[in-house]
Amino acid sequence: MELIYYLHDRGSYKPIYEYKKGTVSEDEIYARQLCTFFIKNGVQYKLICNEGTLHNSTETLTVERDDVARDFYKQKTYPEGIHLEFREYRYLQDMPLLHTEELESHWAAIKYLLKDIVHLPGIGECHIDSKEIDEDRQCYVIYISKIVKEG
Repeated sequence: MELIYYLHDRGSYKPIYEYKKGTVSEDEIYARQLCTFFIKNGVQYKLICNEGTLHNSTETLTVERDDVARDFYKQKTYPEGIHLEFREYRYLQDMPLLHTEELESHWAAIKYLLKDIVHLPGIGECHIDSKEIDEDRQCYVIYISKIVKEG
């Protein structure tokens, strides 16, 4: 299976990133399809279409250029492994890190990326705003919009 990102720009579509068979696992392709945002080479893209065909092994994600990727206070880059950050969503502000998980696989990331609400240890019930894959920092990020404190 392979994955191609297409950029939608002023009515045209052009391939911008291609992940050939063997360079990315099926689990990672499925996890990427669940992410609203994609960051690569300092640019943030927003997913506008997730497309596939029944008898083809190529998956297609169509994105629009959203903005220059923002840096956050105490931001980490993960040199190896699969990591997931939970950050509090704050419009046009720093988005504080709430919790980090090191995962066994992209399949494990899918478990979290499918959720609308997640319970974080010591924090409580968290409502998910959006999800991204940040290739520059080698991690998935889930943005939390509402926190209901544990009692």
